[in-house]
Amino acid sequence: MDAENKTVLGHASLAIELGYAKCRARGLSVTKIRHCHNRMLIVGYLSRIARRGMSVTAFWRNSHEPLTEIIVSFKSGEAEPEICMYGLPSIPDDTEPNNGITLVMVNHVDLLPNLKPDAPANDLILQNRAVMLDWHERSLVDGIEVDSELWDRLKLLATKMLVESSEDSRQGAGAGTNDND
Repeated sequence: MDAENKTVLGHASLAIELGYAKCRARGLSVTKIRHCHNRMLIVGYLSRIARRGMSVTAFWRNSHEPLTEIIVSFKSGEAEPEICMYGLPSIPDDTEPNNGITLVMVNHVDLLPNLKPDAPANDLILQNRAVMLDWHERSLVDGIEVDSELWDRLKLLATKMLVESSEDSRQGAGAGTNDND
């Protein structure tokens, strides 16, 4: 599926439902969304698929410096993911500008039950389901505190992506063409 250099939010639901239907029929599906950005925003869609009884893993490579790979995996029936983001020690020969995301869904087994069990020292993020669930429970009790500088940055990014729907907004409003915009 080609997202035409737009945010993954505009094409994720269709691509995920296609993958879901193919997986229900065949037991396995692989779906690729090409030419998209803001790929981490797909996590909410993946959570809904997992709660519908399907294991799903998404992965992608950010080809800007530092070169990183991200894997997000949900076990069937669970709302919290395992997330692994790690830096590559060197640039592989096959690396080229990459702005796609690959989704793998299966019916009857868990995908990647233990993300990178022999975690290298260059892991940037390695969060398992238990830690994510604990953070969720604590945030319900204690709330979420966001640094004011970070909050201002998030608001600025939101103004680039979130606009009122109108004829003008459909003509190219939103962030740029990479995950750092």
